[in-house]
Amino acid sequence: MAKKTWLQLSQDLRREAGVQGDGPSGVTNQTGIYANLVAWINQAKVDTESLHDNWKFMHGNYQITPTITATRDYTLTSVPKRIEPHSIIATNSDGLIHEVTFLEWSLFQEKYRTHVVSADQVPRVATLTPEGVLRFLDYTTADYTIDFEYVKRPEKMTASADTMNIPEEYELIVVFKALMDYGLFYSAQEAAQHGQVRYQDYLIRLREDQLIRPTVKLGSFLHESRNTGVSRFL
Repeated sequence: MAKKTWLQLSQDLRREAGVQGDGPSGVTNQTGIYANLVAWINQAKVDTESLHDNWKFMHGNYQITPTITATRDYTLTSVPKRIEPHSIIATNSDGLIHEVTFLEWSLFQEKYRTHVVSADQVPRVATLTPEGVLRFLDYTTADYTIDFEYVKRPEKMTASADTMNIPEEYELIVVFKALMDYGLFYSAQEAAQHGQVRYQDYLIRLREDQLIRPTVKLGSFLHESRNTGVSRFL
């Protein structure tokens, strides 16, 4: 079973809301209630992805392949919201691996304000510029492959066939969140209440499954803390 697209989720919302017709037939150039349906789905997607920085489904792995010349800057095809500080590793053509120190942009600027950039250096310090460019302290030799973990930036869908980062089994959460918007906008109290109940149910299960829990050390044992007290997030 494939993930549902923005259009399919909008059509699901239309059915849940009991709106007449069989549309929307697309996500652009819609008017009236159909325009609202596709917009509410898109906003629900962004709102849900933005709830936590530690959603599993918003974390990804990125690899930069070698270039033919040494370089300081790599323009990323997908701009991260955040790079995990201790995740950047550099691997040379002989398979030797070492960790690259990552600094936030402001700290990088402050610490290396007077640094004289060198050519053909081992990658050792990196930052993410405000423009989303991965920048190294010096010109990095071309035979290094760079790998790192990052947090994805919540973004609106732009095309009918776009899908979400949210796992398939929980994707209807955006339909029920959008149903609350529908109910409030059109004074459909039953729809708003139904959307609220189903949304909370999906949200509890999504958090239980997809929140990355911190690992804490108890004595000589590692213990993965459970996400107790879920209701405080609701």
